[in-house]
Amino acid sequence: MGNTKAIDLVAVRGSKKTSIQVKAIARKQNVGWPLPHDQSKIEDGVIYVCVILNGIDEAPTYYVLPPEEVKKRGQWFNTRAILRISSLKDGKFKGKWKLIDAELKAPTPISA
Repeated sequence: MGNTKAIDLVAVRGSKKTSIQVKAIARKQNVGWPLPHDQSKIEDGVIYVCVILNGIDEAPTYYVLPPEEVKKRGQWFNTRAILRISSLKDGKFKGKWKLIDAELKAPTPISA
């Protein structure tokens, strides 16, 4: 999406669409993924895909999270914010591509 900071990709199925923010780090030695310092920039309705690229001979590791989990598991400090790899050690969101699928199947809200 170019210079749009909150959205990297849009997944579309029929008339349904969902926004995706991708965060990537090079390897597991990194502590985690940087987050916006302003927690309000983690937008509702945006799915977060956190990627560990790993080495050349190892497939990337993907964690797929809804925004409320990013807010819950993230850590905010005076000058920075981070989603630590260790906060995902429960494996609940590892390879959880079904979250995107579920968003694309969700009924469209009716506007008043």
